[in-house]
Amino acid sequence: FSLQLTDAELTLVAVGCPPGYISNADLSLCSPCPPGTWSQQGASSCSPCPPGSFSALTAAASCSLCLPGTSAARSGAMACSSCGPGTYSNDRGAAGCLPCSAGTATAG
Repeated sequence: FSLQLTDAELTLVAVGCPPGYISNADLSLCSPCPPGTWSQQGASSCSPCPPGSFSALTAAASCSLCLPGTSAARSGAMACSSCGPGTYSNDRGAAGCLPCSAGTATAG
């Protein structure tokens, strides 16, 4: 019995899976991270997007920040939610919407 590895197989073991994918235990297969998660190159598990960010795509290499007027309160979001009536967020990456001050309201 003999085992021969090609250069391509050696590279996979040395480098691991590309960003957005994770490897199985024996490094023989790369699987995409599901929406709401991401991974760095060579990762063995997908990480949930932190609050204030999201990933709508499979195999994401990073998460995107929520835009002003939206938020994502929980980790692992696949989308950001619009702020409801009487609430707002001015900044990118908001984990929640703030209530409008007394005597003010949101437009729209």
